[in-house]
Amino acid sequence: MRPAIANEQTKLLANGLAGVGNTIFTLMVVAPIAAVLYNPGGVRFSLTVAAIGWTAGTMAWIALHAIARRVLQLLQE
Repeated sequence: MRPAIANEQTKLLANGLAGVGNTIFTLMVVAPIAAVLYNPGGVRFSLTVAAIGWTAGTMAWIALHAIARRVLQLLQE
């Protein structure tokens, strides 16, 4: 495979991983914070469950971005 094609495929993979990481962060960290702030319909809130979700979401986001950065190191010259 030509290096230009391989490089583009590598960039697409890294971009996809970063996108999934951003989605997980939004769903597991930002959305619960918004739910607490706006409290639609008297949502019950557990700080313990929220902390676990925020921690898991942040860790997944960091891991996926680290993997994406590692994938970008595979670019050919």
